[in-house]
Amino acid sequence: MHLFIYNLTFGQRDFNALDSILEYETSLSYKKKKIDSLLHITAKKNIKDLTFVISIYFYQNQNYTDALFYGNLNLKSIRDQKNIDSLPYRRSLCNMGLFHYQNKSFDLSENYYKSVLLQNKIDKYQGRAAYRLGVIHQENGDYYTALSYYKMAKNSYFESSYTKGEIESSIKIAEIYESLNGKLNLEKGRKILLDILNSKRIATIDEIYLQDIHLILGNLYDQEFLGDKNKSEKHYLKSLEIAKIRGDEFFETGIYNNLGNLYLKHDLEKAYSYLSNGLKHSNSNWVKAIFLHNLGIYYFKAKNYEKAIECIELSITKYLNLDKTSSIASVPEIELESSLYKNYILDAYVFLIGYKNMHKKTKKELNTIYKDIDIAERLIDYIRFEIEDQKSRLYWQKQASKIYQNATKTAFLTNNPEKAFHFMEKNKAVLLLKDIKDRELKKHANLPNDILKKEEQLKNNIYQLQDAYVFNEISKKDSIHDILFNSKIIYHNFIDSLKVDYPKYYNYKTLTKITSLKELQNSLTKEQLIIEYILNEENGYGLLIEKEATTFFELEDISLLNKYILEFKSKIRSPFITKKDFESYKELAFLLFQKLFPFNNASKYIFNKKITIIPDDNLQNFPFEALIISKKELASESYLITSAEINYAYSISFLKENQNISRNSTTNFTGFAPVYFTYDNQLTALKRSENEIIDAENFFSGHLFTKNNATKDTFLQNTHDSKIIHLSTHANATDSIIPWVAFGDKKMSLNELYTTKNNAELVVLSACNSAQGTLNKGEGVMSLARGFFYTGANSVICSLWNVDDKSGQYITTNFYKHLKKGNTKSKALHLAKLEYLKNHSLSETSPYYWSSLILIGDAGSINTSSYLWVWFLIIGSLVFIIFLWWLKKRK
Repeated sequence: MHLFIYNLTFGQRDFNALDSILEYETSLSYKKKKIDSLLHITAKKNIKDLTFVISIYFYQNQNYTDALFYGNLNLKSIRDQKNIDSLPYRRSLCNMGLFHYQNKSFDLSENYYKSVLLQNKIDKYQGRAAYRLGVIHQENGDYYTALSYYKMAKNSYFESSYTKGEIESSIKIAEIYESLNGKLNLEKGRKILLDILNSKRIATIDEIYLQDIHLILGNLYDQEFLGDKNKSEKHYLKSLEIAKIRGDEFFETGIYNNLGNLYLKHDLEKAYSYLSNGLKHSNSNWVKAIFLHNLGIYYFKAKNYEKAIECIELSITKYLNLDKTSSIASVPEIELESSLYKNYILDAYVFLIGYKNMHKKTKKELNTIYKDIDIAERLIDYIRFEIEDQKSRLYWQKQASKIYQNATKTAFLTNNPEKAFHFMEKNKAVLLLKDIKDRELKKHANLPNDILKKEEQLKNNIYQLQDAYVFNEISKKDSIHDILFNSKIIYHNFIDSLKVDYPKYYNYKTLTKITSLKELQNSLTKEQLIIEYILNEENGYGLLIEKEATTFFELEDISLLNKYILEFKSKIRSPFITKKDFESYKELAFLLFQKLFPFNNASKYIFNKKITIIPDDNLQNFPFEALIISKKELASESYLITSAEINYAYSISFLKENQNISRNSTTNFTGFAPVYFTYDNQLTALKRSENEIIDAENFFSGHLFTKNNATKDTFLQNTHDSKIIHLSTHANATDSIIPWVAFGDKKMSLNELYTTKNNAELVVLSACNSAQGTLNKGEGVMSLARGFFYTGANSVICSLWNVDDKSGQYITTNFYKHLKKGNTKSKALHLAKLEYLKNHSLSETSPYYWSSLILIGDAGSINTSSYLWVWFLIIGSLVFIIFLWWLKKRK
């Protein structure tokens, strides 16, 4: 903690009087009475300096209530002097932020620190405020926001030549990279710290910072991607050496834990020696918790599962500061919500649930695990609710996925499909579901239009800056990053202000409801099947759900299955040329069908069914309809598509929520086909694309934009009121930085797409790889298709790989033909693909040509009927009635 104390000059009489009061050995309450009397007779001009010193005195005595009281007086006196643009004002704001932080009023603490940043004065107080905001967000698990604040602090300290603060911020940045893990992040963390050690200023760095640098470097070398035992141990021992010289026993003990953790991978006996000895010398609950956590891992590796579980459970009680009699099965709500160690606790529960699944034998014993799962779920929900940054939310969804994978295993071992379905749903598209739900609920908050417009403008500005950051050269990235980060601060401050001015706006942000298995089954017909999967590198499970029954199955030999899935995806992305190609594919596709549908008479069971598949992990963007369900001679007669109607969904909960949104569009069809892309030589002309949307418009009248008219602006202006939006163009969603879709004059990024709105029942993306994107475990693929769902679509037809122009046009044209006849979206696409197979032969029947286009989302029909006939009927009836009246009158 750092307080900002200056040599103060004020009336000597008042100073001497205050000095006497503070040094007098009596109770704080008595001192407070004397202080109040002194302030009552003190000249106004001295109040500012007196209250500043008094607030610090109470803070140092851990009396945060009085520290805040006098800190407020200090701020008021500065405001009264109309000096709010001064250094003393920013200093006092920083202190108020610190007092509130220690008083566990984290929201208020954050507001004071943000007030410092809003003054936009580059000095060490701006650095300190940014640094403390980094600490707050780091403790909440909002790592990406914390990283931005630490970078801001580092820049402020650098500009104000405050070397100590700059180094302190650099260490925290490296610490965040360690938490985020991954090869690139670990390399960044190492570079930052090694640059400090190799710089000329190394001789001026305090030993306490050198101690931290070597510790974190040890951690950065002791990681999955860059594991280097020797370098890790070298830095740990150097950190330990410094701690011993400094006499820092607390830190010394912590390093023994890190050494123990290092040796868990290399030498169990040595690991136990470090961990057990360190535990004996631990004084704080937090340090004991970490030792116990690692000892649990040690006992598990030593195959002493009972002891492993005991250690992990005890570590959780220490993290939460529970007494010895408390049970982790009934953790008080307040303890979970206010804990600063949510990430450590969640990690402990991942191990605990996994260990219990392996050790518990009877169903009764296994059922006790659900209490642990319930607490872990509550913890996950608290973390999600607190975090605004999208990257940090995705990070925690990935962590949550570990819990839900283990929880599904518990459900399988206890034969509980209801709970399994819940866990599978919580593992998929929860963030997308929350975004859609929040947007709908916000409509009922009754915010003024100018507020809604301002929020939209602020969000759009952030998206544009994110694109600018990616597309600009390296030399401009730092300045764009600073502007982007300031824009995020302004946006979050704006949202915070609405909590006070428009409480309904904030109250709509509730935890998202997940559909239950019973609710789903009640909505199904006898022809419908739902198949939902959950899998990772170690385990995999599936649920086959019918109206009256559920089949819960395990995917066996998951590592081999994942290998087959990747091989299948590779084979299907190009046409088959020889008979050997077909035979090799058939063998693999049939094997995968048996593994993914591992129940008796599967091919007969799914015959003539309407199947909705909710995939996971490696099964994302996997064309199930191209699987082989029997070993018939002709592959075209044994594809799954010939037996069943297939569509896909991100999750049932998202599907149901999205279907409930009211969509009322007056335009039936809007099509875009740029054809030529003169601004980018790498984008070839798509000469069939114009015919594709013309053919579609023959079935559904509407608006067509081709060639020079198919611009980004025409798209933005003409899609908000269309039932069907069709894009026949180039796209690249395999680009993990920023996916894009091409128009006649320029590209539109996924970030720009997020700023649009549509009201579509269906979006057809006849563009390459539009279902592809970065896979985020526990959430799904960040694709263009997902972008259209985010902006309002009820369903999306998208491509899994490069669409062949000829076959793509054939299938989409026939799709619209069958859709016009009143078929559902799923049935229309099903029939279009069957027609393609029926009317083509040899290599052209390769799944490459027909299985790329898939339907995600609502599978129902689209009502594109015109209501003009109703008006003609009404007008005709009126004319007839008038005619009869006229005849009657003549007679």
